[in-house]
Amino acid sequence: VVEMRTNVIHTVGMKDLKLAIPQLEQMINRESNPIVLMAIVDALGRMSHPEAIELLRKLSNHTYPIIRSRARYILDKKLRMSIS
Repeated sequence: VVEMRTNVIHTVGMKDLKLAIPQLEQMINRESNPIVLMAIVDALGRMSHPEAIELLRKLSNHTYPIIRSRARYILDKKLRMSIS
């Protein structure tokens, strides 16, 4: 069920669970549902780990334009926050 999966992904991002990053990466590699992928992008954007940034970089080249755009937006936002 998509809603259940997106809720779990949202919780992972809110709790900044580093241990979940490998599972998120597996989901990125297998997932085709843009709603779930968008939830992953947003969760990674909330996380503070370098591995999350690397996955966002990977998603910034995704085949879905909406995923690419959101990942690039979050990366840009994180970069601006780190410079400030």
